[in-house]
Amino acid sequence: MKKINKIFLSSLALLPTTFGLVAAKCKTNNPKPNPVPNVEFAKALGIEVATKATKASEFDVNTFVKEIRQAKSWEAIAKIFDKYGIQYKYNPKDLEEGATFEVMGSTHGHADQGMIHLDIMKKVNGAESGNTRFEIYGFKVEKIEKEITIGNFKFQTKAKKEAKKLQIAELKDELEKAQKESFDKLLEVLGKYLNFEKIDKTNTTSKIWFDFDEAEILTDAAQLHLEAFTYENDDLANKKEADELKITNLNDGSNSDFEEQLGIAIGKTAEDASNISADAFVADIKFATSWEDIAKVLDKYKVAYKYDKNTLEPNTTFEVSLLSHSHKDAGLVHLTIIKKVNGIIQESFMFEISGFKEELAPEEIILGNYKFQSKAKEAAKNLKIDELLKELNDAQAKGFDELLKALEKYVTFEKIDPSNTSSKLFFDFINGNEIERSKGYVLIHAYEYQNDDIAHKTYFGNLELTNLKTE
Repeated sequence: MKKINKIFLSSLALLPTTFGLVAAKCKTNNPKPNPVPNVEFAKALGIEVATKATKASEFDVNTFVKEIRQAKSWEAIAKIFDKYGIQYKYNPKDLEEGATFEVMGSTHGHADQGMIHLDIMKKVNGAESGNTRFEIYGFKVEKIEKEITIGNFKFQTKAKKEAKKLQIAELKDELEKAQKESFDKLLEVLGKYLNFEKIDKTNTTSKIWFDFDEAEILTDAAQLHLEAFTYENDDLANKKEADELKITNLNDGSNSDFEEQLGIAIGKTAEDASNISADAFVADIKFATSWEDIAKVLDKYKVAYKYDKNTLEPNTTFEVSLLSHSHKDAGLVHLTIIKKVNGIIQESFMFEISGFKEELAPEEIILGNYKFQSKAKEAAKNLKIDELLKELNDAQAKGFDELLKALEKYVTFEKIDPSNTSSKLFFDFINGNEIERSKGYVLIHAYEYQNDDIAHKTYFGNLELTNLKTE
């Protein structure tokens, strides 16, 4: 498998200024996209691509992936970018003579995040000269709940560790074989790989059937999607369509306990950290500005790594991006590391480290100059979570004061230093949220900026809200 360098650069958080928004094209009959203010770009292979699509909120990720995978030239890529509102910068004068681009088959989407991993290959005179991965948000978010009820059974969608020992196709085949044998055998095999419970234990007639012919295997996302049907007794002929079971946390095909990027490798799991908060790890590592600092924290939390200075370019350094953050409800950390050569940013990658304590939202959360109660007010239950996020986002678009007024209706908070009038917050109510509808929970990324300089906002942490309307 070809190595993909994942680009997760924020021009706001990592670079001193925001990139300009003028995009040069190869042909004059290919019109320039209209610039959108405050767009963040990732740069690689001599091109720049925005990290957010502005016309894609109603499109699912699969629609985009099917279109873009067919693009075998820059003109074809640009045409699709324009359609979905993805800003870009391309100037043939900045490229080697004979440079061409095409989209790789490994490009895929993450529907639960409304995000695309766009893998682009660069060729010079027909020979591959490099490839990279761009991460683009802004597509329709289709969240995968932690729990799902199908008939008389409640399933946890996150698979057990045992499931990672199999390729996803092997898991599917094992489940299909069990179902053909009997319903009881299906439950037995499911129990090896997935936590579930029978809701009404006295009910012996309600059963489930999965359509394995229509199973969707998402190797890059480490997921298996199964269409489910319910039926009574042995009357399979009259089965009824039910919700889709989306199993996550499966084998991503790498067959490795390490993620290898940037010339280093970091373990995917923190050993013996099941009683340690992911927040503690992030607090320790967030301001590491050298590999020695990073390694010290990795050692502390028993995260394995591989580092050989002799295999790297001279004067290569590493530091941790402030974009690094925890997902405490899942017990994992997204650790973004920046690679520099001679002090100049080359690329960055977001490593995912699991194995930390899974915990609920804290009672209080400090973001910038504000302290929030995570338990929302009762008024928040009058709206669905999506409706609440939309109302807050609309208020934010009118200004920071309007945002505070809207937040006050649904959230208890206070200003820590009343004399501080410069510290302000920006919430990403649209992208990257983690929603647990069945638990009335949402996690929202928060950024701090000073005065009205929102162009230079920096990631600060997450606002976690509980006590919301359950669905």
